[in-house]
Amino acid sequence: MSEGVSIAFTVKRFGFLALCEKALPVIAPGDTAMSCFLVDIAPGAITVTGSDLELVIQAASTSVATDGSAALAIPAKRLLALLKEAPEGDIAVEVAGAKATVTAGSVSWDLALKDPADFTRPPALTDVKLATVKRESLLTGLKSVRHAICKDGARLPLMMVDIMENSMTASDGGRLQRYTLDFSVDMKIPAAAVPHLLRLLSSSEAAEIRAGEQEGYLVFQVGAATFIVRKTMARFPDQERLIVRPALLNNLLLRVDRRELLQAVARVRVNADAETSAIGLRLTRDKVTVTSRDKDGNGAEQAVDAWWKEDDRLLVVNHVFLTQMLEVWPYDSCHFWLGLDGAKKKSLVVLSDRQDEAAPTQLGIINQLHAAVLGHG
Repeated sequence: MSEGVSIAFTVKRFGFLALCEKALPVIAPGDTAMSCFLVDIAPGAITVTGSDLELVIQAASTSVATDGSAALAIPAKRLLALLKEAPEGDIAVEVAGAKATVTAGSVSWDLALKDPADFTRPPALTDVKLATVKRESLLTGLKSVRHAICKDGARLPLMMVDIMENSMTASDGGRLQRYTLDFSVDMKIPAAAVPHLLRLLSSSEAAEIRAGEQEGYLVFQVGAATFIVRKTMARFPDQERLIVRPALLNNLLLRVDRRELLQAVARVRVNADAETSAIGLRLTRDKVTVTSRDKDGNGAEQAVDAWWKEDDRLLVVNHVFLTQMLEVWPYDSCHFWLGLDGAKKKSLVVLSDRQDEAAPTQLGIINQLHAAVLGHG
């Protein structure tokens, strides 16, 4: 930091703390300028920025009293810790060169500052095109599909949420989850950005936010916070052709109470094999029996009432995938749609609120496992 920097400003403790808490989740680890909050001060404006170079959160307020302007790189964790301990009221900060003195009531702290020139600033949002987005729809959609985002770093094209027009999709190859939004926008949200975006959306009460992009970046404006995400260059696979269209050809209906099935899966999975996470769904007339068996011969089963008018059959699925799909299902009754199994290829298991030419507003798809993993066949 330049030895000539000198500025004094005053902010309310709760306001400064709120700005820092918003920016903290994307602070880079270590002991560099990037592990600091970049605090930009000007008359009537304070902006706190956190960044790990891929993700940026900026939180701004007009509640600051100062006559000067400066950019300060303040160690994030230390600043946050002292703000949490400070008494309520005004926080006075005096900066002289590479040192800041923070005073609250009768207590003061001296902080060594980093050089703000070493902090990689986010792009200037000069060409960003923002559209109005319904906050609740985006929040619900992300909550509904996040469990299906791929976590395998070797499969980068699947490590994202794909939004095309009003359809939000996530898939890890073994399952797919889709949610229909109340707005239309095209963007691909990297997996790493999803938890932070969920946090910002959940903390806001606004009916609408602003979302868009400029070259290389996605931008979300949620109240006083701006979330900037470096875009992924990977192309999301054509899951519409590969998974969704074949799945929507299924026409055999299994109807079962969501809560009863969830409870049965939770009980039976206790004896599921830890390596395969496989459970069976044995379908008989108006009944589904959930079964498990591990490699040591431990087993469990529970039958629940269901609507099934086809031939008896056994479905073997991953209980984690099934549970997560059921947990985000918003209805009391589950409508599973099954297809005919081939000699070598098994049909997909589809949970959807509509199985016709019109696109379903809720769609979950999981693969069947081979019966041999459950000790059959």
